[in-house]
Amino acid sequence: MIPGLGLIDWPALFAALNGVGYTGDMAVEHEDRTYMGNRWNEGLTLGLKTLRPYV
Repeated sequence: MIPGLGLIDWPALFAALNGVGYTGDMAVEHEDRTYMGNRWNEGLTLGLKTLRPYV
């Protein structure tokens, strides 16, 4: 699922990563079937909107 639509608690995840000093990369795979085809950019925008405050 696109970040923001699933069950992951993103604020808690990033707090944990920051807590251990993680400064590496992050990759998000866009494989949500709802946002394939002509909705591809919509899915990317939603994911970015969800994760942007944490990176």
